[in-house]
Amino acid sequence: MNEPRDKIVTVTLIFLLSLFLQVMFGFADVRDTPNKAAAEFAKSYFCFDKAMADRLCEESKTADDTDVVGSYIYRAENEARERGYSLFYMKESLYHVETHLLNENATSAEVRLVCQTKPPLQYFFTKKSSEVDETLKLKKENGVWKVCGRPFSL
Repeated sequence: MNEPRDKIVTVTLIFLLSLFLQVMFGFADVRDTPNKAAAEFAKSYFCFDKAMADRLCEESKTADDTDVVGSYIYRAENEARERGYSLFYMKESLYHVETHLLNENATSAEVRLVCQTKPPLQYFFTKKSSEVDETLKLKKENGVWKVCGRPFSL
């Protein structure tokens, strides 16, 4: 007689537990970490996205009074144009991204990023995926982790 009621209680408890876990995982994902900053920067870098400047520290944004990010994207656009392509064909997606926190203190960190990059149309062209293994130096600016130096020879 209590069997239908027990099922309702069980389903309700499972629903509430899953809702609680979803909220907890949501809060954990919002937190900014050096690993997250390194992965976001790398994704923007290989996709030629101007948003990479948001994850680049102030001292690394310019070199000899030149916008480093704008110059990098401009060179990639020119190379694509010389090959007869649009910038889309030069982009690379990241796969199997692994970040390893080598050291961290309150204001700086060092992260090793290991991943594979693949072009958008790998099956149509012969370009194979390539391995990326880079150690990135990060520093905290205004509460946000940012990549410093010349990552990926930027």
